[in-house]
Amino acid sequence: MQLENDIAQHLEQGEFLALATVIGRSGSAPRHAGAQMVVTRDFSVLGTIGGGQVESDVLAACLPVRKNGLARILHFDMTGFSPDADMICGGVVDILIERLTPGHLPLFREAAACRDRAAFGVWLVDLSDPASPRRTFHTDAASLPQAVLEQVRSNAAACIDLDGKHVYVEPLMHQGVVVLCGGGHVSFATGKLAHEVGFEVIAVDDREEYAAPTRFPFARAVHVLPEFRGLAEACGIGPEHYIVIATRGHSYDRECLAQAMRTTAHYVGMIGSKRKRDGIFSFLRSEGFAEADFGRVHSPIGLEIGAETPEEIAVSIVAELIAARRGLA
Repeated sequence: MQLENDIAQHLEQGEFLALATVIGRSGSAPRHAGAQMVVTRDFSVLGTIGGGQVESDVLAACLPVRKNGLARILHFDMTGFSPDADMICGGVVDILIERLTPGHLPLFREAAACRDRAAFGVWLVDLSDPASPRRTFHTDAASLPQAVLEQVRSNAAACIDLDGKHVYVEPLMHQGVVVLCGGGHVSFATGKLAHEVGFEVIAVDDREEYAAPTRFPFARAVHVLPEFRGLAEACGIGPEHYIVIATRGHSYDRECLAQAMRTTAHYVGMIGSKRKRDGIFSFLRSEGFAEADFGRVHSPIGLEIGAETPEEIAVSIVAELIAARRGLA
């Protein structure tokens, strides 16, 4: 996924591409529905649908589709593999291979713009005629059928039956924005790793030297906030944000947490021991926060892996962020 910009750049050059998309998956197949791979004019490959023999077979099938334009849906059943089958994941997967032409360029430009703004968008592919799928992109939720909106709310791609048609639905699943409260060593390592796995990053500190673009070159924004006031407003915190609280002092952590719990952030995590957490929670209870507010907070932050160094702690935090992105934390 997230290939819209790359696809648009190739279509702007007048290229014809082959796009392979996982449209159905069950069991332990390597990639979820929505995983994509593109084959370009010079046979370069962008993205992946899981590797191994399946990807090799799909790659071979992409070449004639790109040339003659007739789409295909390939079905792979990996549940009865043999020792030399190179399909050891198991599971079943269906993959649509379709040709993209320069005529698709406006759709991919619009999708790329929506993704850049973290705005609503959903791909629909009418598979009623599997050899000639009809791909469209939609940004007006009010105009979409209820069945499509239900699939969008699940934040997952899938095929559905819609008004007698078989339709693949793929919402734009934004990767999330990590807000780093504190610009120290742990925040730097966490932000760098979060960026590498697809999150956007915003860094915040009350000290200019720790909230500098040169310190966080991978961040989309860096803010200097005295006493961390105005956090939600400065960062525009909403449902796509993941707040990581790791300032240099308990009072600043408490201030950030109080602000974070008043937002609709998808995830709120605070670094520190259980004793520190309980002390901060006790103070905030006296300020009027309810138990339901604290139930949203991941603290101590991160998965328990015995991490000690900033880099190891970053691994534990980002692992938990990924789990939250996948609805598992």
